[in-house]
Amino acid sequence: MSAIEPYVRTLFVRRLAKNAFPDGFIRRDDFVAQIEEAMRANLNGFDVADRIDISAVSNGMFEEMNANSMMEELADDFAGRYYRTSVVAVTNFRQTLLATDPIHTRAEAIGGDRYFKDVFQGYLSGQADEPIVGGANIAVPASDRVVKLNDNQRTSIGIPLTALIDDIQADNEILEDGVKERLIGQMKAGRELIGSGSVRAYLLYHTLLRGLLELIARYRGRAIAIAAEKLAELLVEQFFQGAVS
Repeated sequence: MSAIEPYVRTLFVRRLAKNAFPDGFIRRDDFVAQIEEAMRANLNGFDVADRIDISAVSNGMFEEMNANSMMEELADDFAGRYYRTSVVAVTNFRQTLLATDPIHTRAEAIGGDRYFKDVFQGYLSGQADEPIVGGANIAVPASDRVVKLNDNQRTSIGIPLTALIDDIQADNEILEDGVKERLIGQMKAGRELIGSGSVRAYLLYHTLLRGLLELIARYRGRAIAIAAEKLAELLVEQFFQGAVS
């Protein structure tokens, strides 16, 4: 667990509504998806969602809920396992966890909104604005560093990048107005940079790599995120390997 994840967890528990989950039985993946959706909503405006493995935190939160008897489980040999909770169980879980949580205690003393804003701003400052790919921080390359691309490199990135652009254009389920167009623009600009055969690494970093990381965060668990993650790893391998910190 990274140092910031307990703060994400506490923020989720603080804002956990007693009726946050449906009354009926649902599968574990559906339960975790609802937790993740709430965590992402909590982080709106803090600009840290793409730097945190929210999926991992959400899965950990589910396990913590289950371990604290918040869940009722129903199992079937063929259908598998289902879970549900109740208003009373959620309320008791929230009260029990927050009663001994030092992060919650500090937030209450300082003021929740101000405290968490300062926490996440401090985290961003400590990260030195470096995105994470494959578990490693990727430092900003020098502004005068020029990368030469051979035909194989242009093809190995250009073809899957074009396919990714087509997938984003065809998708109408995730991105709000304006965001989709901006990210498509970043992907197309990155494709132009790749196609030029000679590009400043600094531009490629801020245009294409950061756009891919935002896609990974926004489409977490979907095919678009998987394709974006593979492209980000390929970019790092080809062009930013020396920028790993």
